[in-house]
Amino acid sequence: MKKVLVIDDCENDLLTFNNLLETIIPNCKVFLAESGKKGLDIAKSKSPDVIILDIVMPVMDGFEVCKILKADEKTRNIPIIILSANYFDTNIKVKSLKLGADVFLSKPINNSEFSAQVNSMLRIKAAEDQLRNEKSVLEKLVAERIKQYHESEAKFQSFMDTAKDLMFISDKDSNINYVNKAGIEVLGYSEEEFKKMSLTQIFTKDALENNFQQNRDKLIKEGEIVIDTTLKTHKNKEIHGTLNTVAIFDDDGKFTGCRTVFHNLNERIYSEKIHKVLYDISNAVNTSENLNILISYIKEQLDTVIDTTNFYVALYDSEKDEFNVPFFVDERINVKTFPASKSMTAYVFKTKKPILAKESDFQRLEKEGKLEMFGVRSKVWLGVPLIGKENVIGVLATQSYNNQNAYNINDMKVLEIASHQISISIERKQVEDNLKLALEKAEESDRLKSVFLSTMSHELRTPLNAIIGFSELIDENTPLDSIIDFTKTINDGGNHLLEIVEDIFDVTLILSGEIKINKKEFDLDFFMEEIFKSAKNEKEKIDNKNIDLRFKKPQNETKLKLFTDFNKLKQIFINLIINALKFTHQGFVECGYFIETIDGNLMLKFYVKDTGIGIAKEKQNLIFEVFRQADDSHTRKYEGTGVGLTISKKLTEIFGGNISVDSEEGIGSTFTFSIPYEKLKE
Repeated sequence: MKKVLVIDDCENDLLTFNNLLETIIPNCKVFLAESGKKGLDIAKSKSPDVIILDIVMPVMDGFEVCKILKADEKTRNIPIIILSANYFDTNIKVKSLKLGADVFLSKPINNSEFSAQVNSMLRIKAAEDQLRNEKSVLEKLVAERIKQYHESEAKFQSFMDTAKDLMFISDKDSNINYVNKAGIEVLGYSEEEFKKMSLTQIFTKDALENNFQQNRDKLIKEGEIVIDTTLKTHKNKEIHGTLNTVAIFDDDGKFTGCRTVFHNLNERIYSEKIHKVLYDISNAVNTSENLNILISYIKEQLDTVIDTTNFYVALYDSEKDEFNVPFFVDERINVKTFPASKSMTAYVFKTKKPILAKESDFQRLEKEGKLEMFGVRSKVWLGVPLIGKENVIGVLATQSYNNQNAYNINDMKVLEIASHQISISIERKQVEDNLKLALEKAEESDRLKSVFLSTMSHELRTPLNAIIGFSELIDENTPLDSIIDFTKTINDGGNHLLEIVEDIFDVTLILSGEIKINKKEFDLDFFMEEIFKSAKNEKEKIDNKNIDLRFKKPQNETKLKLFTDFNKLKQIFINLIINALKFTHQGFVECGYFIETIDGNLMLKFYVKDTGIGIAKEKQNLIFEVFRQADDSHTRKYEGTGVGLTISKKLTEIFGGNISVDSEEGIGSTFTFSIPYEKLKE
């Protein structure tokens, strides 16, 4: 059963923490103390696993309580979580940590953070308790075994050779006379090399300076020492652990050497480091701004346990059957996407299993037809599948181009353990990024609708004002000539209003999917004549004599009969012509058509070319969208609802064709739309 002590002078806070702790920690015994003195008494008598301590208390504040707890042998190893309402006071944080507090949290408490920190402290306390127990057991074991050595040299020799701990016997000058098998295997020197070495040569520089000489003097004086230190291997890899050394004296009490046992803690430290990496990665989901930043942080964390010099994350795109690479760091190549095909990434993705591959493995997979090398071949490649909540979403991989021993099976296991948490983190961040993008699109859609409604309000008021205004001017005393002029203006306003309403109805029908195509057979030449007549009428409306209206058709073109919707095809064409006339002040507007064969199918391509103001490159993909115009500001120069191009695009797509624009500001624009050529089946 876990035990937690809460020291806080606020009764409500005590009750709150009591309820919260009982919720987040099953079978938890919670002790409550409303003062520092009572808290110290409970800490000494009950030995809790974690202490939660408020700073601000009467008589004895949290700083004093923390200082006393850390000074007492019975309570010094209990993790302390300091609480303060003044989160931004750096001095308070620093003072708390200097006094020995393990965690600093601010009030009001975030339940998730509080739960994570308490559970983390409980795990650390359990690990430290176990380590101390193991250390105690080790000390007793070493003492017992050394005693056995004095009783039986043969038995001790057997023990030395079979022990997992590193064991050495050295003379008074620290020259190594004996090393057991574990020492040879872990440190990487041969037995002959050890016999030419001093004990000082297996310590790291820092350990030698800070531990060796002063503890050697203590060893000779007291006969035995136990210290935490760091050794180095033949390849300068550091090994952390506990060193137990016993002095050897001759019958005259003269120091002749020592027996040394080193208990390797690298695996335990490595395991704790892995847990910290996973915990930090999990927390990073909430703080990373986007997926790229998250994966970059994941790489940095993994680099503390594995070489991630050449590292990437590939996410599978099922629609394109390729891998997107949101993060790629490599010494030799740089890619954003690559085909799934038969790459190593695809092999891991399909098998759903991790792989540690070297040159011989590459050759075997190529021979079996399972691999086609992509990019630069590495000496060793390590990849693990990223398995999300439902399926494999991608692959995490790292590689080395010059060291085939850069990774081992343990590294693969570490990545495999980490991959699940990484997968969940990536999926969560993808969901967050998609939600942000959806929100941005929704906000932009709302803005565009507001602009559209404002535009519509203006466009509707213009003809309505003319209709109402000139209607009010007509009475029994109005001259006949004036009445004729007024009614013409009213009629023009009514027609303009009707055009606007029809545009709105067309957009509504198209977006709702209710638009119908009424096909009939007609001559293409007749259709183009109708288009040109309508274009002339539209030109007369704007009364701009500086515009030359042109019509072109293919030379020697035989007469064609079309089987499609005459009116809707005409609507597309006229919309484009009206658009061209509106934005062209001088020069020409040219319309025409030509025929192309695409993939064995005949396509009719119609075009409208002008020498108008042109469209900026960044606006050319937007003008066909609903509610979008090249200029959607409140101070725009040109009138119109801005739905003509949208209607044209949607109708073209309904015909099974497409529409595009090629434009340059100040030069002009060419709108082209195509439809499949159809004729009436006999």
